Amino acid sequence: GTWVDNMICGPFFLGGNLSIVDVAMFPWLHRIFDTKVLEHFRSVTVVAPPKVQALHAAVMAMPAVQETIADQDQLLGAYKRYADGTAQSAVAVCVRKGKQAHEMD
Repeated sequence: GTWVDNMICGPFFLGGNLSIVDVAMFPWLHRIFDTKVLEHFRSVTVVAPPKVQALHAAVMAMPAVQETIADQDQLLGAYKRYADGTAQSAVAVCVRKGKQAHEMD
């Protein structure tokens, strides 16, 4: 397996219970594997290793997640502005200028 797959104790990152690690990872797993933002905007297909797939499925199956999951079309719409360079947030402006966010004017 991959390095991250080798670290997952399963079904959640640290074993049998949801932890802060899962809470931090899941929004990105949802964007990459469900919403497919990388595939949609950059034609990059990412295949999750088996334990990452299992972790993703375990978190996705939780009722609280099902009730609050971000809408895929809304996520794609939000990321479109960053993908096509039209986002106007302070961070987006810094990125286009080659600066880091802490260097904002």
